[in-house]
Amino acid sequence: MKKDINRKTFTYSWFIFSICIVITIALIQGYFEYKNAVGNATIKTNNLTILLTKKLENDFEEIDNILKFAEDIILTLPKENKLFLENSFEQKTKIVSEKFNYLINNFEDIDNISYANPNGEIIYSSSQLNFNMDLANKPYFQDLKTNTSLTKTFSNIIVSQNKEQFLARLHAIKDENGNLLGVLIAFINMHTINNTLSSINIGEGGVSLIRSSDNSELISRYPMTDNLEVYKPLPPSNPIFIKIKNGEKAGGLEYIASTDKHKRVGSFIVMDKYPFYVQVAISEQEYLEHWKRNLLIVAILIILFILIAFLVFIAIKKSYKKEQTAIIELMKTRDFLITEKNRLANIITGTNAGTWEWNVQTNEVIFNEKWANMIGYTLDEIEPTDINTWMKFVQPDDLEKSKQLLRKHFNKELDYYESEMRMKHKNGSWIWIKARGKVISWNEKDKPIIMMGTHIDVTKEKILIQEMELVKNRFENMFKTHSSIMLLTDPNNRKIIDANQSAIDFYGYTIDELKGMDISKINLLEAKSIEEKQQEAKGSIKNLFIFFHKLKNGDIRTVEVHSSPIETNSGVILFSIIKDITKEQELKNEILKEKIKFQTFINLSSDAIAILDINTGKLLEYSRQTKKYLGYSDEEMKNLTILDWDKDIKNIEEYRNNIVSMIGYDTTFIERVHKRRNGSYYDAAISLVKITLDGEDFIYSSARDITNEKLIQKKLQESYKNLERLIESQDNIVILTDGEQIKFANQKLFDFLGFRNLNDFNKKHKCICELFIEKDNFFSIKNDTWLKEIKILEESKRIVAIAGKDFQEHAFSVKMNNFDDETMIVSFTDISQTISKNIYLEKKIMHDKLTNAYNREFFDKNYKNLINKYHTNDSNLAIAMLDIDHFKAVNDTYGHDIGDDVLIRFVEIINKSSRQNDILIRWGGEEFILILQLKSPNDLPKILENLRKTIEQYNFPKVGQKTCSFGGTIYQNDEDILKTIKRADEAVYEAKAAGRNKVIII
Repeated sequence: MKKDINRKTFTYSWFIFSICIVITIALIQGYFEYKNAVGNATIKTNNLTILLTKKLENDFEEIDNILKFAEDIILTLPKENKLFLENSFEQKTKIVSEKFNYLINNFEDIDNISYANPNGEIIYSSSQLNFNMDLANKPYFQDLKTNTSLTKTFSNIIVSQNKEQFLARLHAIKDENGNLLGVLIAFINMHTINNTLSSINIGEGGVSLIRSSDNSELISRYPMTDNLEVYKPLPPSNPIFIKIKNGEKAGGLEYIASTDKHKRVGSFIVMDKYPFYVQVAISEQEYLEHWKRNLLIVAILIILFILIAFLVFIAIKKSYKKEQTAIIELMKTRDFLITEKNRLANIITGTNAGTWEWNVQTNEVIFNEKWANMIGYTLDEIEPTDINTWMKFVQPDDLEKSKQLLRKHFNKELDYYESEMRMKHKNGSWIWIKARGKVISWNEKDKPIIMMGTHIDVTKEKILIQEMELVKNRFENMFKTHSSIMLLTDPNNRKIIDANQSAIDFYGYTIDELKGMDISKINLLEAKSIEEKQQEAKGSIKNLFIFFHKLKNGDIRTVEVHSSPIETNSGVILFSIIKDITKEQELKNEILKEKIKFQTFINLSSDAIAILDINTGKLLEYSRQTKKYLGYSDEEMKNLTILDWDKDIKNIEEYRNNIVSMIGYDTTFIERVHKRRNGSYYDAAISLVKITLDGEDFIYSSARDITNEKLIQKKLQESYKNLERLIESQDNIVILTDGEQIKFANQKLFDFLGFRNLNDFNKKHKCICELFIEKDNFFSIKNDTWLKEIKILEESKRIVAIAGKDFQEHAFSVKMNNFDDETMIVSFTDISQTISKNIYLEKKIMHDKLTNAYNREFFDKNYKNLINKYHTNDSNLAIAMLDIDHFKAVNDTYGHDIGDDVLIRFVEIINKSSRQNDILIRWGGEEFILILQLKSPNDLPKILENLRKTIEQYNFPKVGQKTCSFGGTIYQNDEDILKTIKRADEAVYEAKAAGRNKVIII
């Protein structure tokens, strides 16, 4: 009794202790998951803030670059353009406005560029402002005027007459003493900044904003709100503004917003070059949603754990007594089985079968000696034995089938287990075994305990069945798939027994319709005659018959039937092979019809058709048109030979040498002059071919009068000469071509390329497209489809580049017109000077003014082409972000002039150390992007590491050695390029966090 009480007390204590442990672990896990959720939210907002800051900084830097271009216009236009000084004020305003508009068209974030004099009066503007702009009294204008070292500043928010809001970026133009000469103003529509803030995913309840870092005044916020408190400067107690005032440049925290009292996790970054800070925050609902859901799930799981533990405790207690009872019953059953085993052993020995006894619970198996002998072993060789002894000899596929049958038997779906399987004999062969067995004892849970059975070798029977099946299958396959029509019929009742697919296709009946059908429904003989023929075939008296068979669609076909008798268990049946000989029977009629058709054809043909004797040239057959051409009567035609109508053949020898010798069994085309009976002549185009009739060769001739065509061809040649003279008079290069080959070209082409004539050109080139130079913005397809491809382009894009004989490249505008169905007149106009000016202007816009590296404008216009060019099946496109370490310290210590010199030398070092196809882009400030084409992604770390060492070892004037942090990544298929850049930017961030002067690949 004391023992039971102690066990009960221990069980209850264990139960309560387990629940306490689970609840404690859940609470600890919940606390750490909460902290992890806040930490992940901080990382997410930090990454979003970095991305947003980079976008805004890049936009502001592009605005500064545009203002520098505008400054260049203001300063250089009066110096370089004397006409500008002589123009009226209205003309000057128009000229500057056009140039300002050209800059705005290259940067969509600016609505207007204006220029004010030192008194704050607007002198020039890209377009008329829709609000009054009084700069003179504005504090930011006064700052530029009084502060000699200040050159750039921002206005506060400006509201136009139509309620649109703008942020003005002011750029002062000063003389060498710092005196104000004028101010350039770029008006940035706030929609642009709002769109940038909304471009990142902040989730429901999140915010992204930009504020003044001096007084926390709100510049823009997404989403917009009608709450006026949001737009006021932040209270001094605002935690983020406190951090900024304390000098922190970036950070993040969980806070309750002072504007709308919502709890959020947010991150901020103070811009280095601009008086703003950017903030991104996500709501508590977003970053704690997963944590709250997990907390609810854990609570439910704890409740379920308590219930299940309680039920398990009760079940264990109840099952204890049952297990004791089952053990006693098992011992009794074992004794009974031993007795039965001894009794049945003698019976089994007489069956010559292998026996097995399997303890399913322990997997022990007892085999008799015969079982081992069947697979070539003695019992001693395979001991000790268990269920694995049997499994290792069974063929794997058969083993799986046997396991499935055993499971069904164990589940009582089958009363007995019975299976056939292959087992591996000691000599390496496979033998077939038929297994039978049955579970003879079960426990109280209906689980098998003991199973007994036999194995019998059925290899010989299996081989015999397989051979019989093989013969049967061969016949069935031949019958079913043979292309000949085959039927099996019963000669006693005329019924069709079976039909193959060819018979189904031929007669049009389904297999179900044919089986059981009386053959008289197909065979048009009388039923009695059909029986007689079948009896003849049954007795092998006659096996080949000609019948008329009727198809399902009513067609009557003549068939040849070969019937042979086959002995079966049910008696003799007829195997018939049927051949459709309808066409053979109709062939003679067809030959006669063809003769009539031929005579009709030659008489109706518009050509003069004739058949000649190959040896004598005598006219044997002729058409009406032949008679009409030559002008003879039928009586006269019978006696004609080729000597009578061919103008140039005088005797049979000439006929054989000039005509017969060139004719073969393939058609030959010639032109001859034929003579009519009245003595006149006509030009004839003749097709000749040798034909064989009844084993004898003849000449088949088809002639057509082409006299008029000859006249037209002569006139066409004259037109060609006139056209050639016209083309030669052109100042442009003009060619006639079908796209593949030049048929004619004026001398301008040959003078330009350095060839004597068209033959000289064709010795080295087949098509003019081979000379097209592959360059950006130029058409350069180099195969015979170029004419079709350039024709579908807009006229402004039909421009090709070709190098002349002096190896100088020229740009040509291409125009084309139809000459005939196959030929085009193509004109090439030299527009090299115009193109050069456009390229110069585009290059100026595409390059950073300070370093001459490519700029963001170049990247935006060309990144899709770079992806298509670099990211192929054989190469990879890589993006590397380069950030000069501690660059701000250079500007602060040595001044911006030295900082600019460092940037210029940095670009020179990278360009000299990079590969030919690598492209360097100034991304913003001291940040650069390097675009690389790689054969293998594994090459990227090595290339960037070499660049890092080169920078590290270089001595910059006055500054000394500087380092650079590198972040690299590989562009993935079809991804947004901004995602690739973001990964590279994150890699740079990791490199700086790791101590700078590092290469990090993500």
